[in-house]
Amino acid sequence: MAYGVPVVAGASGRVKNVRDGMQDVALTDEASRNRIAGRE
Repeated sequence: MAYGVPVVAGASGRVKNVRDGMQDVALTDEASRNRIAGRE
């Protein structure tokens, strides 16, 4: 990640948090949301 890098986004705004060191996964169901509970 770097400051000042242009990105394409679906909506305007700012990045609030990032998950560095975590695998990118889709949160498509309750089980997947439970796996990251407390870390999001």
